[in-house]
Amino acid sequence: AINSGCKLLQELKECHGHNCTGFSVNCKVTRWSPWTPCSATCGEDAAKSRHRSVVRLPSAGGRPCPHLTVSKRCRLQPCISMRSFQLSRPSHACRSDDGRTHYAENERWSPEECVSCVCTNSMKVCNREFCTKPQCENPVKYPGFCCMFCE
Repeated sequence: AINSGCKLLQELKECHGHNCTGFSVNCKVTRWSPWTPCSATCGEDAAKSRHRSVVRLPSAGGRPCPHLTVSKRCRLQPCISMRSFQLSRPSHACRSDDGRTHYAENERWSPEECVSCVCTNSMKVCNREFCTKPQCENPVKYPGFCCMFCE
């Protein structure tokens, strides 16, 4: 027999103009997009993500496509809730707690840390900031801010 005992020395495949080295074609993806903005401006549930797209799908047992989206949590300051309360009656309109200082209509002041007041309609109306606990080991307190933040 003419072909008995011969081994295949060369194998050909159609490559459609590409440089082919094997039968399988691996998945190919684009570079990662920039990170999206965080999904919130404060709090521990905010997240951001980035994406990439498939340029070429795998074939003939090639390496599958990796994840196309990745997300991670944003490290943001805690959300501040403001609660409003009235501290004075009209007869004691816009005076400091010691009664010595009088405030003009729409004037703002801070009688203590985390409390801001304004004189509105001859009434002293104050807001107190309430902070959520930062979710980190060593929170930092910045001057002028009531709440502590994660760095």
